Amino acid sequence: MKLTNSRSLRFIALAAAIQFAVFGCSQTNPEEYIQKAQAHYKKGELQAASLQLSNALAQAPNNVDARWLMAQVALQSGDAARAEKDVRHAIQFGLPRATGQLTLVKALMLQGAVDKALAETSLIPDDAPPSERAMLLGLRGQALLLKGQASDARPVLEKALEIDAKATTALVGMAVTHLAASQYEEAKSWIDKALETDSSSAEGWSTLGELELSRGNAEQAEKAYDRAVEFRKQPSLDRARRALARLQLKKYEEAVADINALKQRGWKNHWYVNYVQGLIDFQQKKYSEAGTAFEASYAADPSFLPNRMYLATTRFLQGQTEQALEHAKALYSSTPRSSSARELLGAIQINRSEYSAARKMLQSSLASAPQDKATLRMLSTLSMLDGDERGAVEYAQKLATLDPDSDEAQHMLMAAKLVAGQDFDRIASNSSSAGANDYERSMLLALNDFRKGRIAVALEQARKIHQTHADKVDPINLIAACYLAAGKWDLAKDALLKVLALQPDEPSAARNLAILQLREGKQAEAKSTLQSLLKQHPGDEPAAMMLADMAVKAADAASVISILEPVVKDNPGALAAAERLAAEQFAVGNLSRVLAITSGRSDSQLKSAPKLLELRGKAQMLSGDVTGARNTFEQWSRLMPSSAAPHFLLAETLSRKGNLENARKELRTAIELDPRFVPARIGEVKMLVHAGEMDKAQKALVRLRGDFGERAEILGIEGWFALGTGNPALAEARLSAALHKHPDAELTVLLARSMLLQQKHDEGFGVLNKWLEDHPKDVGVLMELAGDYLALERSDEAISTYAKVLDILPNHVPALNNIAWLYSDRNPARAMEYAQRAQNLSPADPDVLDTVGMMTLKNGDRPRAYNLIREAAQRAPGRPEIQMHLASILILQGEHREAREVLERVAKNFPNSTQANEARRLIGTLAKN
Repeated sequence: MKLTNSRSLRFIALAAAIQFAVFGCSQTNPEEYIQKAQAHYKKGELQAASLQLSNALAQAPNNVDARWLMAQVALQSGDAARAEKDVRHAIQFGLPRATGQLTLVKALMLQGAVDKALAETSLIPDDAPPSERAMLLGLRGQALLLKGQASDARPVLEKALEIDAKATTALVGMAVTHLAASQYEEAKSWIDKALETDSSSAEGWSTLGELELSRGNAEQAEKAYDRAVEFRKQPSLDRARRALARLQLKKYEEAVADINALKQRGWKNHWYVNYVQGLIDFQQKKYSEAGTAFEASYAADPSFLPNRMYLATTRFLQGQTEQALEHAKALYSSTPRSSSARELLGAIQINRSEYSAARKMLQSSLASAPQDKATLRMLSTLSMLDGDERGAVEYAQKLATLDPDSDEAQHMLMAAKLVAGQDFDRIASNSSSAGANDYERSMLLALNDFRKGRIAVALEQARKIHQTHADKVDPINLIAACYLAAGKWDLAKDALLKVLALQPDEPSAARNLAILQLREGKQAEAKSTLQSLLKQHPGDEPAAMMLADMAVKAADAASVISILEPVVKDNPGALAAAERLAAEQFAVGNLSRVLAITSGRSDSQLKSAPKLLELRGKAQMLSGDVTGARNTFEQWSRLMPSSAAPHFLLAETLSRKGNLENARKELRTAIELDPRFVPARIGEVKMLVHAGEMDKAQKALVRLRGDFGERAEILGIEGWFALGTGNPALAEARLSAALHKHPDAELTVLLARSMLLQQKHDEGFGVLNKWLEDHPKDVGVLMELAGDYLALERSDEAISTYAKVLDILPNHVPALNNIAWLYSDRNPARAMEYAQRAQNLSPADPDVLDTVGMMTLKNGDRPRAYNLIREAAQRAPGRPEIQMHLASILILQGEHREAREVLERVAKNFPNSTQANEARRLIGTLAKN
C-alpha cells in the first residue's frame, strides 16, 4: 500500500523513536529498566512497562526479574501466549515454580490449552501460599469441567474451597457445575459468592451472563457480559457471548461489532466466534455469509452439534443438497431422538434439496397455510437463489402485505425487486422501529440507484450511510463500486483498502482490488489477493474464474483445474466455474470427472449453463455411451428448442447409432433454426460423406463456398473432404490456405496428415513441431504428433512425446493409456503402472479397459482380461480393433460360436478396414476347425 507523505513521515518518525528507545546509546542498565517498568506496572501503564522490559531483555535475555514481570504484563495485556513463553523462561532461569505456576496456568486457560493446564496442575507445590493453591485447584476444576469431567471436577473444587473459601476460581467452578445441570438457583448462589468476594471478577460476571442467557433473560445477560468485558483486560469469548445476547435483542450492529472486534484481535478462526457470526447472518437471512461462518466453525470443532444443525439448514436453503444431506445424516446418527434432526433429514432426502423439489414442498405447505410467513419468506429467498425473479417478488409482496409492520418483510421485498431489476422507491413501513433498522433499507435504496445507473445519487447515499455506520463494509464497498463505474481508480482503491482493513478478505472488495492491481500491471499482487480470498472463501466463483484466467495468460493452463476444483466442490451453484472445469477436464481426457461435474444438475441449472450438457454428451460419446449421449442431447434440445447446437449434436449421436434417417432430420432442424450455423452446415457435408453420398456432399460444399466464401472453416472442410476422398495434395492446398487465414490447432493436425499421406514425413512433422514451437503446451497437437510417430512405428519418439503430455497434464488419460501400450513389451511393470493410473482416472473408458485387458492377458490372467475386454467391446461397438480383441480372447477360451458372431459383425460393419480382412481370415480358420 502506498503511503501519503504525511503518513510516511509519521511512520518514519515513530520507527526512529522506537529504535532510539530500544537501541539508543544510553548507559541505562537492565536493573534500571526493570525499576522503571515496575513503576509503570503499578500505575497500570502496561505498554510503557512492556517497552522498558524489552529494553532490559535486549541487554540481558536471561534476566529472571525481567522475564517474570514481562509475563505478568503480557497476561494483563491479553497476550496469553507471550505470558506463557516468558514465565516458562523465568522458571527455566531460576524463578521458583511455586511463584510462577498460577500465572502460567492462567495463561494456558486463556489460550484454551486445557490439557496443558491439567498437566501443570497435576502437582500443586506445598510451599505455595494457601490462596494460590486454592486458585490453582479452582483452575484445575474448571479445566476438568471443560473436558466434560464434572464428577472429577467437583471434589477438586470442594478441596480448593476448604483451603480458601474465597477462591474465586473455585466459586465460579461450582457455579458452572450447577449451571450445567440446569440448577439455576444454586448456580446463582455460587455466582453471588464469587462477586461478593471480588466484584471485578470477569469470570464471575461471565458466568452470570451465561446463567441469564440460559434463563432467557437476554437483556440481563448483556449487562453481565458488559461487566465481564470491562474487567477482562484481554479479548475473550465474553464478547461473542454478549453478541449472542444482543442478537436475541435484535441489536445486529452491536452484535457484529463484538464479533468483528474479536476477529481483529486474532479470534477469526475460533469455532464459537464463527458460530455466533453465522447466527447473526442467518437471522438476517444472509444465507451465503452464514454458510461460510458455520463452515469455519465446523472446521474448527466438528463435534459442536448446534452449529452443524445450522450449517445443514443453511446449505439446504441455499440448495447445496449434497452437503446438507451429509451433515443431516451425521446429525441424525448422533441424535436419533432429535425431532429437528429427523425432520431436516427427511426434508432433504425427500426433496434431494433441488430447488424445484424444495419449491414443491414449500408450495404444498403454503397451500395448507397460505399466510405462513416463514414459508413465504423461504419461498421468496429460494426463488431469488433459483433465478425465479418474478416469483421472488410475488412471495415477498405477500409477506410484506401480511406483515406491514415488519421492516424485515419490507426489506425482503426491496431485495427481491432489486434482484429482479425492478426499480423501486422507498417502500412504506408502519413499523415504529423503522429508524433503528434504516441501515438495510438505505443500503437497498442506494443499491437500486446504482443498478439503475444513477451513480452520483448512489454515491451520495453510500457516503451518508457510511457516516452513520462507519464500522460497516457494505457502504464503503458501494462507494468503491461508484468510483469504479466513474473510472476514478485511485479513489476506488482507497475505498477498497478501507473495506479490507475493516474486514480482511471481504469477497467483493478483494475481487475489485485484484482488478485494479491487474490494471496497474501488478500480477503477483493480484494473484496473492485472490488466493488469500479463496483460502477464506473457497466457493467464491468470480475470484476463482479471475485466477484461472490469469493462469492461462501466464501460460500455466495446467493449474486451472486445481484452481477450479475446490470452487465447484464447495459451491454447487458455481455454474460458470463448473462449465470451465468440465471443459478443462474434457480437454485432458478425464471423462469420468466430466460426467461427475455435469451430473445431478437441475433443469434450471442446465438451462443457465448449457455447456454442461454439451460436454456431458460429448464425454458420453467418447466413453462409448452413445445412448447416454443421445439422451443428454435430447434433454438439451427440449430445454432449449430454438438452439441449433443440441439438434446438431443429437444428429451426430443418431448417426453413430446407425439411425441415419433421424440423424438427417435433426441436422435439417439445426440448419432450419439457424442456416448460418456453420458447424451444422459442415456437419451436413460430413454426414453425407459418411453415408457414401459423395455427389450430394460435393454440392453441399459448393453451397457452403457460395454462402460463406473462403472463410477458414470452409477451406478447412474442403481440405477435410479432399483428405477423406483420397486427394491429399488438394487437401494440403486447402488446409494451408485455411491455416494461413486462421492459425488453428485442428487445421494444423489435418494439414500434417495430408502431408504424411503423401509420404512427406519431414514436412508433416515439421508442421506439427512448428506449431509446438509457439504453443509448447498444446496437448492436442502433442497427442497428434505422438500418434503419428506411433503409426510409423517410431516408438521412442512416440514415448518421448507422450511423456511431454504427461509433464503438462499428469492425469491425461489417453496419454497414460498409449504410453502404457508402448511400454507393454519393453517394461511390463511400468506399463501396468501407467495403465492402472489411467483406469483409476477413467474406469469406464473403453480404450483404457481394452489396454488393461490386453496387458492382463499377457500376464496370464485370462478370466480378468476377458471381463475387461468384454466391457470395453460393449462400451465401444463402433471400434473394430476392440471387437477383434474380444474375438481373439473368445477363441482362446474355446467360445468359437460367439467369436464367429463378433468376427462377422466386424466384417459386415467395417468392410474396408484392415480388421475386416483379419476377421474374414479368422472366420475361414474357424470354419476349417
